[in-house]
Amino acid sequence: MANSGSMQKLSNSEPDNPATPEKQRTGPYRTLRTFAFLCGLLVALFLGGFLIFINEIPKTGTDNLPQADGIVALTGAADRVEIAVGLLHAGKGRRLLISGVNTATTRGALGRSMPQFADLFECCIDLDYQALNTVGNADETQKWVEDQGFSSVIIVTSNYHMPRSLIEIERAMPNIMFIPYPVVTERVKIDQWWSNPGSLKLLASEYLKYLEAILRSNFHSATATIMGSAY
Repeated sequence: MANSGSMQKLSNSEPDNPATPEKQRTGPYRTLRTFAFLCGLLVALFLGGFLIFINEIPKTGTDNLPQADGIVALTGAADRVEIAVGLLHAGKGRRLLISGVNTATTRGALGRSMPQFADLFECCIDLDYQALNTVGNADETQKWVEDQGFSSVIIVTSNYHMPRSLIEIERAMPNIMFIPYPVVTERVKIDQWWSNPGSLKLLASEYLKYLEAILRSNFHSATATIMGSAY
């Protein structure tokens, strides 16, 4: 009987208890499952945000556009400039800034390309050659608005570019009223983006830049708050 008890005790203290490996695997498996869940959640949030971004892109132009002090056209598509000049001609603003003009493009060349508005290029249109991207557009627009003493500005750019443009411009000038005038083009299929590879690529790229603009704007606001509280 003593031997039996000893054997039972020995058996219970065996190091290779079959339950032990299962317990050892629980930690790594749980970590892997958590990681996979978080990755799936991030993907879902990213795709959900993309769908919201697509839905918020203006599908039509602006009706009953109010009058403003100035107009700013962000280059990148020919339609933007011509529409902005047309708004200036219609009296929607007193002066126009065309931001991000190619250094090889002259005022005379622009006037000759739109002869019906040639006189406006002599009196009421300013050209910005410094801006190379949307952040540059915002910086140059800020300088122009301050120089002109304007308090309200119409922003003319493509509809898919408008959300990011407003974030960057409003970050630079939080106290100015900006009125969006989205330019809608048939070249970008907003309503059928999933079936058009070119539109999908453009919108996906714009969405990533839009997220970057949000992060930059939030960082700028947080920095301004911290610096303000320090004084």
